[in-house]
Amino acid sequence: MTAQGATMVENRRHRRYEQKLRVTWRNEELCFQSFTKDICAGGVFIVTSTLVHPKEILQLEIMSNTSSSVLRCFGRVIWVNHGQVESFPPGFGVEILGMDQQSLDSLLACCEERELDCPCWAH
Repeated sequence: MTAQGATMVENRRHRRYEQKLRVTWRNEELCFQSFTKDICAGGVFIVTSTLVHPKEILQLEIMSNTSSSVLRCFGRVIWVNHGQVESFPPGFGVEILGMDQQSLDSLLACCEERELDCPCWAH
């Protein structure tokens, strides 16, 4: 792991869980679909080769794997991996912003219950 990768792990406030969830994300001009690599109460890593910029605000829709539930929120791009962190695919880390309390509670419950194949907020 690079020095930057080690620093990212040390700076995390929330435990991350490997989760491949469908995600639709939008900036001011375009809409994209991709998958998450991991997720936690504070953010997600979105796998994509689409160029985004740090501090860019995005609208996110994260789909549950087990139901038609959709988590809608905004996010701020925190970092972009163009290959400098070899342990991660190309993509970007997003800090979740403006999530309602019920959605956050469901996401936290999901993260606490299971590490892998979490059904997330689908109850």
